[in-house]
Amino acid sequence: MSSKPIPPTTVDHLLGNISQAVIDVLKKAAQTGWDFFPPHTFNYKQDNLATVNNPYFLHYPSFATAYSAGKATGQGEGVDIKWRAHVACWAAHNAAKLQGDFVDLGVFHGGLAALVFSYLGPKAFKNRFYHLVDSWSDYEAGLLCEAEINSGIKPPDYNYEDCFNEVKRNFKLPFFKIHRGQVPEILRLIDSRPLAYISINMACAAVELAGAERLWPSLVKGGSILLDDFAFPGHQTQAQAFYEFAAQRGVEILVLPTGQGLIIKN
Repeated sequence: MSSKPIPPTTVDHLLGNISQAVIDVLKKAAQTGWDFFPPHTFNYKQDNLATVNNPYFLHYPSFATAYSAGKATGQGEGVDIKWRAHVACWAAHNAAKLQGDFVDLGVFHGGLAALVFSYLGPKAFKNRFYHLVDSWSDYEAGLLCEAEINSGIKPPDYNYEDCFNEVKRNFKLPFFKIHRGQVPEILRLIDSRPLAYISINMACAAVELAGAERLWPSLVKGGSILLDDFAFPGHQTQAQAFYEFAAQRGVEILVLPTGQGLIIKN
């Protein structure tokens, strides 16, 4: 089934027939983040996602424990991303059934790694490594393209040395391998090993794409790549780059309402 874009004239006609009352409601929604709705309207409302659907995973004891472990690292302080965290746990759970290492490209405080490790437990890593890859430094000059800069993407305001030292303290178990360096060059320490799960969260299209291209041959069949901010506002450059990446390899990206993108290698 194919779909055709709606002609602008049709859009203008539709907008012209929307009552002022509806327009006022939409404006209020945009200004308040939907907070004018009664509290009982949504069963989930955080991280740019509001829905009346049931977030059953919030009641899983294993998820609650894992989410607390991720938050304990200090990552995302003051912000909750529970549905995104659930997606990461789901992808990691399925990847754990495969032979291959796990990789996080973009670590920061290690919140995602702590979440995944707690959710799966140490037995899942008996015969695999979990690679934590980050430069723990500002972007190199010229990596962000003009479109990304204009959209407001910029390096997070971190004390990188403190952050890196926290990761070294928190991930001392032998199956955690911490790799500090620039992607893709640092991946020479990883790409000879089979991989089952790759999480990418570096907020820079050029670096993320380079990492995915370098590690794709090592990703086993059925393995997953989880793109953290694929569909986020302002990340269109990243989305376009990964759509081309996926098309060249005969796979599709599952676009999630959390803003994530999920690729399964077939």
